Amino acid sequence: MNLENLIKSLENVENDNKKFALLLILSELLKSNKLDESLKSNKALNHRLFNSIDPNFLARLITTKQQVDNSPILYKQVGLSILTQFLDFPELITDPVLLTKIDSIFDIIKSDCEENSTNLKLDAFKYLYSLSQACPEFLYQNGLIDILINCILLEEKYSESNLKLMYNFDTEDDTNFPIVSCKIISNLLKDIVDDKMKNKEFPFSKINEKIEKSFDNFFNRITKSQTEFKFKLINYLNFFLSNDHVKNYILTNLFLNELVSKNVLLILNDVFRSKIKQNILELGFLLLNNFVNLYDFELVYMKDRNFFYLLIHLLCIQISINLQQNELKISDDLLNKMSIYYSLLEQVIIILSTASPFDTGDDESDFSDDEDRTTEPEFEKVIKIVVEALETISLFIKDNLCHDFSTMDKNLVFLLAPSIRVLVCWMSHESLLEDEILEQMPKLIAFSEFLSQKSDFNLNLFKFLSSGLTRVLNDKKQMLDFKSQSTKLKEDLVKLEYETSELDEEIISIEKMLNNCKVNEEN
Repeated sequence: MNLENLIKSLENVENDNKKFALLLILSELLKSNKLDESLKSNKALNHRLFNSIDPNFLARLITTKQQVDNSPILYKQVGLSILTQFLDFPELITDPVLLTKIDSIFDIIKSDCEENSTNLKLDAFKYLYSLSQACPEFLYQNGLIDILINCILLEEKYSESNLKLMYNFDTEDDTNFPIVSCKIISNLLKDIVDDKMKNKEFPFSKINEKIEKSFDNFFNRITKSQTEFKFKLINYLNFFLSNDHVKNYILTNLFLNELVSKNVLLILNDVFRSKIKQNILELGFLLLNNFVNLYDFELVYMKDRNFFYLLIHLLCIQISINLQQNELKISDDLLNKMSIYYSLLEQVIIILSTASPFDTGDDESDFSDDEDRTTEPEFEKVIKIVVEALETISLFIKDNLCHDFSTMDKNLVFLLAPSIRVLVCWMSHESLLEDEILEQMPKLIAFSEFLSQKSDFNLNLFKFLSSGLTRVLNDKKQMLDFKSQSTKLKEDLVKLEYETSELDEEIISIEKMLNNCKVNEEN
């Protein structure tokens, strides 16, 4: 039976039983992909098909308690599987008749897996996701955010059997219902923020109170849980902290803002101060990265100096371990991890470059005289371990840049680029390792030129190289001025001539490399 005949039969069907039989045929046709692909984009044909089925009949199927083979699931499955064929047409899936039955859809996603098949839940989540884009206000007014957090995210039965680090939530399967729930929540929170920005008249306070209570439950469960489920919940938290719509909602909500900053710090302390497996440690760094992208690393530095130093130690150890693995091929997992580690290390470098080595985090009034102050021991240790990690990065770069760039594995290229970036980030702020980095600079520039010709790579390394070279150049010029004006050196003209000429040569060499970088940076 072709689709045209099926529509005509549906339009002239005599009773519900025959209509249901025709819908079973339609459902099988849709699953078999035997229908013309043009059906998906043919608006007029989809409207005819939808009207021939009748939204009232679809609503009755989805809400029925009548049993088929001792279960009402078959009616619901057929009704929802047909409905999900119209997801590309918002005007159809938001039919008022269907929306009045939204509680039945909520009941499907809340019910136990034994009662409803995975396919039925899958269709229900697909429908809700499309509605979250087509009519988000209707869903959050009817309490969907509360349902998704409390009945899906906080239910262990929906979590993955094994802990899995999620770097890209878009690649997760549609049957991962907690992640689909997070995406729906993102759409709903986006609409709330947008409506508030438009000063739309709506009782947002009541809605926000329910959302705040749900997130409070969410954080209470994470902080109090002593099982592995705690770390699976952190995956969902990572989604929220990495999602722009959720972040905007958090930052515009005073209660949530304080709730997140306070509880994430507690969670991070719990994760990093306990004896944990390697995958949990990596999960913690992913959470830390999302947290500092939202609030800045300086918040951790100001709140708890000792914890900040602990994080740096653990971070540098992880960087060194991963770069010393000497794998023949860089895996995607390693690339994802190192991207996180480098992002954190860059922020650490910036903080350390402006921090005082005398600052212990204690009250300034405790010191009556600067001369009585001593360098904070932990600060010196931290600088040492950061430099050691940077030496490992420098060696990794040196070992790999000796090969032909064009024959490099793609992932190795993608790892070398941020490795160079973080190394010259350090050079932009500090003079330690300066000579070693300058020695590699011609190779770094050559590799950057190679990258600039690759269409699949959008990181311009030249601006980072320029920044590092500019800092070194300014230091060299200041040193030259100082030596030229030194009364002591003027007493030894031979030594003065030697040292100033050596500095002149270095300055000329650095200026040449810097000009090269600036030209390439502009191109």
